[in-house]
Amino acid sequence: MTKFLYLTLVVAVVAMASAVVTSCREAEAVRLDRAEALVAERPDSAAILLSDIDYFTLDDDARAKYIVTKAQADLLSRHSLVTDSLLPVAVNHYKETADTMRWLKANIAYLHYLIEMDRSREAVGIMDEVIAAIPPDSIDWQYELRTLRMHTAMTSALYPQAIAEAEWLMYHTVFPRVKFQQAYYRLGLLFLAGRKQEAKEWGDSVLRSDYMITVDDPAWPDFMGDYAEMLDECGQSARAIEIVEDILRRNPGLPPDAKAGFFASLAKYNANTGNISAATDYLDRIDSLDYDRRNVDVNSDEYLSFLRNAINFKATGHLYGTPDKKLKNELRLKERINSDAVSEMKYLSARKMQLTIEKKNITITALCICLALVIVASVLFWMLRRRRARLLEAQERIDTLDEMLRQVREARDDNKNAVLKKMVLQQMGILKTFASAPTAQNQEALKKISSTGSDILSDRLVDWETLYTMTDELYDGFHRRLLERFPDLFSEKEIQIICLMKAGFTTKEISFLTQQSSATVYVRKSAIRKKLNTPDGADIIARIDSE
Repeated sequence: MTKFLYLTLVVAVVAMASAVVTSCREAEAVRLDRAEALVAERPDSAAILLSDIDYFTLDDDARAKYIVTKAQADLLSRHSLVTDSLLPVAVNHYKETADTMRWLKANIAYLHYLIEMDRSREAVGIMDEVIAAIPPDSIDWQYELRTLRMHTAMTSALYPQAIAEAEWLMYHTVFPRVKFQQAYYRLGLLFLAGRKQEAKEWGDSVLRSDYMITVDDPAWPDFMGDYAEMLDECGQSARAIEIVEDILRRNPGLPPDAKAGFFASLAKYNANTGNISAATDYLDRIDSLDYDRRNVDVNSDEYLSFLRNAINFKATGHLYGTPDKKLKNELRLKERINSDAVSEMKYLSARKMQLTIEKKNITITALCICLALVIVASVLFWMLRRRRARLLEAQERIDTLDEMLRQVREARDDNKNAVLKKMVLQQMGILKTFASAPTAQNQEALKKISSTGSDILSDRLVDWETLYTMTDELYDGFHRRLLERFPDLFSEKEIQIICLMKAGFTTKEISFLTQQSSATVYVRKSAIRKKLNTPDGADIIARIDSE
């Protein structure tokens, strides 16, 4: 019995733990689905939902979804992707499961991760594989990935590949503004590739195109300024001066830093045409502008110094200035310190996230163990206490019966009948009390009671001969009269049911004491009713007493 009890407790605890884990997983799955749906429009909200999810409790599919959604949230929120190093896991998972859409999302996020980690050339190689896998009719995916490949190739100085991508992007869009942007990129890429004459000719064709922007467009000054640079590099400095002066005339409200850039260009262009006074004048006008050069170009001061020295050399034929090695070394040291600081920050951020996840896992595990222990201890204590109370109650009732027997034996003849009747009532009450709670403990107690006075434990819950005697004592020989009036009419089981009904036992109690199901008891009652010709709803006991 004890082994069965402990086994039941273990099964219950395991079932409860399983239910808790399942419930937690379902809740996390719901949060993960909501985060995936929100990430495109509200990446900050998606990040909050993801922060409440324990990655290590997820299955493989949910982990892949978590990795990609987190990376998208970081990317759209302009956060560092340094902690998204698990993206290859998601890429491989979706490749194995043939989930093309999520595989593409995972790859795009992974490509951004590689670019941020200065692994651009590796990213370009992966882009080739991904683009080849995109269906030809999925232009949107093609466009996004080819745009990324163009920028990556440009930053990696892979100019021919970047130019090819710019051309593809330009000829695969119907939007004039987008076509202009790609044409602008191609202009700059040709210049960076050293193909200056080709860049100038391309600029001419853009100016004549139907997708060229108007002069009131915010991007017009930048494009025309870069086009003027192409003209100057191709020996058409006079035309370049006209274009930049037209830009300044049309845009008198340009900010000081933008004006400084155009003045520097005009200084160079005038120097190239031989107009040294105009070049010097534009350099002086830059010095009069109030702007922070550090926010414009890291090498702005160096470039302006170089430009002034070049103009002076052209005017005097003498080269002035010495290289500032100390400044250059300081700049290199500063760049190295900044690079080291960024690397350390990325490492600490990744380590912090890892420790946070580990701490959360340890806390959850400890709480689950404590909860399980408390539940097991509580259940054990309650069951043992209940069992002990029932055993004590049964022992008290057995002691009561023993005391009743002793009183009968010691009573005088004239008082014996009264004592016996009282005893019978008490014993009948004990039977009814036990029968009202049909438990295993009460069964054991009734077996002990029915075996009182014998050395052998009976398998029956009731000593029927004793019960018949008690029924005769309490109800004026009811059992004896039943047998006399209806000889051989009822079976033994039916006689037991009739006597218990006479004593006021319910169907449930009769079922327990006779060790039969309630349905069987009802069937036997119906049989008794038929034998007595008693209609449904009539009192069987009243019918027997009336005979």
